[in-house]
Amino acid sequence: MRTAIYPGSFDPLTNGHLDVVQRAAKLFDRVVIAVAKNEGKNPTFTHAERLALVKQAVKHIPNVESDAFDSLLVEYVVSRKAQAIVRGLRAVSDFEFEFQLALMNRKLDENIETIFMMPKDTYTFLSSRIVKEIARLGDDSPIAYLSPDDRYVEKLATPDVTIADLIGDIDPIKAARGGHELSSELTVHYGLLPRANRRIFAVFYFLSGFGITAGYHRLFTHRSFQTYPLIRGIFAVLGSMAIQGSVPDWVADHRKHHAYADEEGDPHSPHAGHAGGPLRGFVHAHFGWLFADEKASRQRYVPDLLDDPVVMAVHRRFALIVVLSYFLAPVTAGLIATRRLRGGLSAFLWGGALRVFFVHHATWSVNSVCHLWGKRPFETRDESRNNPLVALVGLGEGNHHNHHAFPRSAKHGLQPWQFDPTWWLIWTMEQTGLAWDVQRVSSKEMERKRVAEPATPGARGDSSLI
Repeated sequence: MRTAIYPGSFDPLTNGHLDVVQRAAKLFDRVVIAVAKNEGKNPTFTHAERLALVKQAVKHIPNVESDAFDSLLVEYVVSRKAQAIVRGLRAVSDFEFEFQLALMNRKLDENIETIFMMPKDTYTFLSSRIVKEIARLGDDSPIAYLSPDDRYVEKLATPDVTIADLIGDIDPIKAARGGHELSSELTVHYGLLPRANRRIFAVFYFLSGFGITAGYHRLFTHRSFQTYPLIRGIFAVLGSMAIQGSVPDWVADHRKHHAYADEEGDPHSPHAGHAGGPLRGFVHAHFGWLFADEKASRQRYVPDLLDDPVVMAVHRRFALIVVLSYFLAPVTAGLIATRRLRGGLSAFLWGGALRVFFVHHATWSVNSVCHLWGKRPFETRDESRNNPLVALVGLGEGNHHNHHAFPRSAKHGLQPWQFDPTWWLIWTMEQTGLAWDVQRVSSKEMERKRVAEPATPGARGDSSLI
């Protein structure tokens, strides 16, 4: 019986290894996958786990078996009465090292031959180190292609692999060709946006975003619903995470905006408060107004919040919340998710800096875009618009014309097709007893506004209009 030994640590077994095994099984009566302990390499999987995973992967090949060895390879080959050692070659760069090993084994026992085998082209870039790196960075989407068992993804406690180590595993010819498999692997390795970062970005985006839309805006500014002090405090903290100012300052600016909507006195209108054309108006409404010297008076616009102990407690700790949410929290999440310092710093980029950037522009777009472009189904005294794209990134706030038509309504997406996840959150809170006195608009109220009834005159700048 012709027997071949295929040795290695297989930490973990990849589809490249499995392809070599299948090729060897066609040439030999029996192939033994010899799983070395190699504890000196600090393996990700224990020896027993690697044996079990190899056994599971080759169970469909009748003449292949797995075994453990922790001795000189030549001695093990002799003990199994084998005639050959199978070695896999992924690239020309592997040959020199493998050639030296083959000569050494022949020196130890001239009756043992070494057979070099190559996997198919789609696996020539693949190594155990690459599989572990991709799994540790938190992206399991290509794992089914790289390895025969997705349980590899679940075990991420691996030793650090440097960029130099990873590049050393890549065939330079394959790199020069720019193959799809290699480019995908490098994208994941360099952390352009692995799964852990996507999740951290999404979690912090939604937390701080809902803190603004449901908390700062619909709860504190317009009193669209009532809730418990604890929930009010949570919304105040989450809104502070967006780094758009503390609750009293943000609410004062927004109440002033409603009092002077698109007229002189509006802090961020593209139609007033600046000297210039449409482009300058857009810039002023988007972020230019932040540099204005005059700020909305807390005493005039938010006396209720100045007397709110929950709001003021969070207001006094605004700077601390910024530091914790902008840096410490995302870094900690990244360290936990990836168990690497680089993962923590990457998480800060996505969960801190870029998250705040995108939340800011989503909010600012309500001030600028939603007063320039969109539909106006109701009669209002301003230039507000419904813009579906801003509604998408702004968690429903892009239904801005609806909001100006019915400022106290907790629901901004008044039509079934209007995206308003902030309303879904408030509705869920109401159904679970966490919110009450939720303000809604009746169909009759909408119809009255829709027929363009003239608005009742009122004194501009009167905060009661909000």
